[in-house]
Amino acid sequence: MLAFVAMLWGLGPMSVQSPAWLGEFSASFHACMRSAKRWQRSRSDDENLFEIARMACAEAEWKRRDRVLNQLYKRVHDRLPPAQRTRLAALERQWVTEREMQCNAETEKHSFESEGVTFYLCRVHATNQRIRWLRAPDVRATRNAAR
Repeated sequence: MLAFVAMLWGLGPMSVQSPAWLGEFSASFHACMRSAKRWQRSRSDDENLFEIARMACAEAEWKRRDRVLNQLYKRVHDRLPPAQRTRLAALERQWVTEREMQCNAETEKHSFESEGVTFYLCRVHATNQRIRWLRAPDVRATRNAAR
């Protein structure tokens, strides 16, 4: 996760603009982070406000991705037969619990980073992985069989 955060902030070998990361974060997120960086340059005296601005960017990105996940989950859930709906709901509850545990652990492990930024970026990454999982071919096959 540290490499993930370092790459995002341009501290690692792969910058934010690298094609590998373009699909992970929205254009709105990149614009927000650039704006926060410009703001920091103009007001270099207040690092705390810069961290708050970056956390707001990360939180907004997570909320955008979470909305996409919730819409996708609802579409998949509504197309399944009742028994599979129950199983999917249980899997989703388990995933949320695991995501929170993982992101809390990542935040604690990298406490020298901005905790809020690390926590929300972890959530973005986990949410994007979950979106890919729900869109996976085996899930699509299950959905098609349920029709």
